[in-house]
Amino acid sequence: MIKFTNGLLYHRLGEAMVSIWTHVKLVIVVIIWGFGWPAGRVVADTVPPFTAGWIRYLIAVSCFLIFLKASG
Repeated sequence: MIKFTNGLLYHRLGEAMVSIWTHVKLVIVVIIWGFGWPAGRVVADTVPPFTAGWIRYLIAVSCFLIFLKASG
């Protein structure tokens, strides 16, 4: 049974109400995680380790700050 609750689309599975958006977010995480290994291999061959670490740190901090700004 599919219904709308509070403007969100939910799908009833047994007694639990599972948000479809949760599944979409999990798929996005899997895609990002899946691209991480090949990207790491390319970076390891082309960029020095210290530089790669700083780039990774700057990307993580930028994403975290955007998340904090968006969540209020």
